[in-house]
Amino acid sequence: MHYCPHCNRPSAASRGPCPHCGKELSGEQPQESAASGEAEPEAARRYVDPATGEVVSGGGPPGTSDIDLGAGSDEPLELGFDPSVERAKKASPPPSVVAASGIDAGEDSASSSPAAGPVFDEPDRAAEIAGFGEPPDSIFKAPSYMFRVRSRRSELTREIASIEKKLEDARKVLDTDLLDVGNAKLEQCPETGEYEQEVQAIGKSREELSSFREDRKQEEHDIESQASYMDEEIARLRVEAKKFEGEEEILAREAEDAHASRKRVHLKIQRVDIEIRNARARMPTAKKGEPPPDPSEIEAVESRIDALKRDRQEIQPELDAAEEEVKNANRKLALARNAASEQRGKVELAEKKRDDLLKSHAQRSQKLEGRFFELQKQQDDRIRTLARKALADGVLPPGKESMAEELSRKIAVADAVQAELDLHRQAMDAYHKGTYQKGIIVLGAGAGLVLVVLVVILAIIF
Repeated sequence: MHYCPHCNRPSAASRGPCPHCGKELSGEQPQESAASGEAEPEAARRYVDPATGEVVSGGGPPGTSDIDLGAGSDEPLELGFDPSVERAKKASPPPSVVAASGIDAGEDSASSSPAAGPVFDEPDRAAEIAGFGEPPDSIFKAPSYMFRVRSRRSELTREIASIEKKLEDARKVLDTDLLDVGNAKLEQCPETGEYEQEVQAIGKSREELSSFREDRKQEEHDIESQASYMDEEIARLRVEAKKFEGEEEILAREAEDAHASRKRVHLKIQRVDIEIRNARARMPTAKKGEPPPDPSEIEAVESRIDALKRDRQEIQPELDAAEEEVKNANRKLALARNAASEQRGKVELAEKKRDDLLKSHAQRSQKLEGRFFELQKQQDDRIRTLARKALADGVLPPGKESMAEELSRKIAVADAVQAELDLHRQAMDAYHKGTYQKGIIVLGAGAGLVLVVLVVILAIIF
């Protein structure tokens, strides 16, 4: 067995790159071996420290059997673990934290198994989660790759939604506790003089929030005053409109009466005209072969017609007066209708202005509400930052010391879920874009070819 002069790890080969650190193996490494069939002295035995990955001389680790790293075997050494993984375990959350986060520990089992090799970096881990596989080397296999990517991305979307819900729940619980601890610490800081910079930042956020509330309160008061004034003005305009509408109704009835009076006069004249026509129709006339009519009969009819004409002339002034009355009534009614319409227009305009004011205020309120939540979140975030620093420094406020372990656990849970979410989001785009596009092109070309063949077949048949 040979050893790398750089990382002191075992290697089956004596030349070439080290399978562990990648550096060039420089010649033969001194090896300690025992004679064939003889027991190796205790000092000549070495083992690999699981925590550091270093080769240590002497007896094996307590509670384990020694691993013989001496010469005499050309087979690669099976350590049963990856030292780099053992070192990484110190920086990773404990199993209880991972279990609490809801993340399947089996997802990381590949990196800790004996045959896993080096720990995956983020792109490798994202690709592993994505499960898209390697892009095919043939363009004809691109469609199947494209469909696999689509299917897997749909699954990843659901997985991401589930992880986002876990993260939301984890942060909700954590943020509540951090806010509780942060507020308690904030009350203590003026007495202890701790975290002056953080306390000033929180104070500034509180001032901004208080000033914002005062401005909003004044603005709400101004809007209410404007809306109240406009409501009063609208009520006054409506009263005026009612008056004009009442006058319009009165003049409308007068106009109807004038029209009815004129109609009665017209009927009287029409009856006279009818009688005149009837009298003329009864006028005796000479017929061929008959003696001429009696002059007395003609005179009587003409006398009747003259009398009717005199009656008509007497009615004519009455008709003229009725016509004038109708004209006056129509004129007054038109003026009243215009005035009432103008007043209704004023009411509608005032109502529109009020609605526009309230609509504009609602839109502005929505934006300002978003600004309020931003300021509130900024303040709460600064308080939580104070709580995190107090937790890291081990100076939680009195009465909150017992929360240290639980807070650390919840922070680890939230961080672990966030890391998993980030990896899944990276996994969404961990496919080969070129091959994906080729798959779409091949499908389109295939569909076009099928269509052309169908057209040709139909043309041949018909």
